[in-house]
Amino acid sequence: MKCLIKIKTGPISTNSAYYKRNRAFNEKTREWRANFLIQLQNDYNQHQIKKITDHFDPQKHCLRVCFTWYQPKSILFTKSGHLSLRSMDVDNCLKIPTDLLFDKKYGDAWLNIRKGREAKLYSKVDSISNVCINDKFIIDTRSIKLPSSDDFHCTVEVEIVDLPTPL
Repeated sequence: MKCLIKIKTGPISTNSAYYKRNRAFNEKTREWRANFLIQLQNDYNQHQIKKITDHFDPQKHCLRVCFTWYQPKSILFTKSGHLSLRSMDVDNCLKIPTDLLFDKKYGDAWLNIRKGREAKLYSKVDSISNVCINDKFIIDTRSIKLPSSDDFHCTVEVEIVDLPTPL
């Protein structure tokens, strides 16, 4: 079974996500995370998440996950048609969205402990839910970048597959 999550955002670089002095997320990353989590709450994405959680059995299944990052052609390519240095590094943008989508800590309890400036980022939502399946069950993660005719956006295809047989 496959489900598709849709998020209107560009990629976030894990390398540039932290303040160097204290390893805390910087403001830009906190805003990106809030945007991602809030978009997970829309009806379409919640329906997709429910399909995943209703069908997934940790005794029988594992997950394949594919992030497809759509970027405007003007960012992805140079004027001469080559890949631009401004396009993202596909393996550098997986950690943060994977955690947000799957890690159970990003639920309502987490939302309730947000304080100060970060709490204001979540003022538009009453609750937060995600897939809440430990990412250890992901056996295949892919990241793809493709051109878009409009703005940045991302799709996350989550496929529930049978556990492979042990050797």
